[in-house]
Amino acid sequence: LPVASTHIVFDFDCTLTSIHMYHALRGGEGQAALRREPGQFYSDIFGGDERLAKLRTFLGQLKERGLPLSILSNGFEKEIEAALRHVELLDVFVAVRGAESQMASNVQDKPHMLALLALQAEDELTHIVFVDDDRLNFPRRSGRPPAAIK
Repeated sequence: LPVASTHIVFDFDCTLTSIHMYHALRGGEGQAALRREPGQFYSDIFGGDERLAKLRTFLGQLKERGLPLSILSNGFEKEIEAALRHVELLDVFVAVRGAESQMASNVQDKPHMLALLALQAEDELTHIVFVDDDRLNFPRRSGRPPAAIK
């Protein structure tokens, strides 16, 4: 893939993390764990220190090659950014787009958001590599952009 015109977009929950942080934080136990011991909470969310080290190496290598990395999630941007900041990964990403970005852009789902990102980039972007754990979040193969994006 051409580095200059390729953008890698990662989902957050259960793709970068091994535990669904959005759901964990919706319960009292998750909130209490975060307040009590943020380091342990985030380590658990990312699957432990060994997995986190591998993730840092992998993402760092992509960034070193000049590939822009971003996050596209249905979770809340501030929660995602706080987690990434705590585990020293926030600087790897050029953007974190969550539910707020989707609502502000008036799109309903990740496929529409990906199409919008591609249209906004115009000629600068030729490839998007989208990494997500849920097949329903991928654009369908119709040969044309989603109807809501023009």
